[in-house]
Amino acid sequence: MLEPGLRAGSVSGRGYVNASGGGPRYVVDPRTANTAGYIRDGTHYRYTRTPPSRCSGGTEYVVLLGCVSIPASMTVGMATGVVVTAIVSWSIVLLEVWLL
Repeated sequence: MLEPGLRAGSVSGRGYVNASGGGPRYVVDPRTANTAGYIRDGTHYRYTRTPPSRCSGGTEYVVLLGCVSIPASMTVGMATGVVVTAIVSWSIVLLEVWLL
């Protein structure tokens, strides 16, 4: 069996580690040949699964909430906040200039 650094290795336990000279040492799953994590400074770090998409799974109602309603309301709310802040700021500037 060849390791990612093209050095001969053996399978022992759940995965094997390449014999790199420096930097992180990657742990490879021998069953799938995917990188399962890495070892740096004697600590084993495992890669975790990515979080599920908010637009997948659940009922149609949950999909509409997660993919349409909530992002749309956040966009409208932020745009409204920016517009209101700009109007109030400019009106204060105009009042200050007009009254001085």
